[in-house]
This record gives sequence, C-alpha cells and structure tokens, in this order.
Amino acid sequence: MGIALQLHGTALTVFVLASVLTDWDYVFQITSGRNHRTFITHSPPVYVALLLPLGFWNHLVWVALAGSLLHFSLDVWEYGVRLDPFRREVFGARLIPGIENMRFREYVATYFRDKRFLSAELALALAAVLLVAVRLG
Repeated sequence: MGIALQLHGTALTVFVLASVLTDWDYVFQITSGRNHRTFITHSPPVYVALLLPLGFWNHLVWVALAGSLLHFSLDVWEYGVRLDPFRREVFGARLIPGIENMRFREYVATYFRDKRFLSAELALALAAVLLVAVRLG
C-alpha cells in the first residue's frame, strides 16, 4: 500500500512500521488474557487524536497515521476495532469467530487457513511485487 501511495525511503519505512507496530498492545493481551483489540490502545480515534496535531509539525506523522489507519481498516474485517475509546464494544465484521480467545500462534494458523484471508494476503503480496517491479522497471 505504501508503494501504491508512492512512498519511498523514510516515508515508506514509517508507513510499514506504523501499520505493523499498531499491534504493540498485544503485550497487554499476553499479560491479561484479554483481546488486545478491546483496549483503549487499539482504538482508531485515540491514534487520530494523538497523531493528528503532531502532523502539523512533521509530515512523517501523517504517514504514520495512514499506516495505523490501514492496520485498523484490516482489523475491521477479521475481528473489529474499538471505535469509541470510552466503551469496550468492538465494531467489525468478525469474519473469524473465536479469535478473541486464541493464542497468537493459533490465531495466525486460523487466519491463514481461512481462504478469504489467505486469498487477500496473496493478492496484496502479488500487488506489492507488481508495484515494486513497475517502480524498478
């Protein structure tokens, strides 16, 4: 997605890291047993409230915000996100039932066994390879 947005260098690195590191709160899931998507730290409005003002001083913060929001947009499909940081309710399609109680390895195995998500991941990977080839070529 970062390549499709024509990001490169530091901006691309920030975008990718932000999209992956948005799951930093998984540490809370390991220690508490509660799904990390139910914590206030996994709420898109919280990221917007924290990062949006900083974006006026550093353009890379906008890139980080875009990466985080991409992460959340993908979370909506498989389980959901906490749209209201003041309530624990999670909104989403919940296309993979039961993942809120799975350990990480079990979750990853379940995710990739699901043909919808496996197909989506393969399509995204192929698109990334094609975009890199076009950019290099």
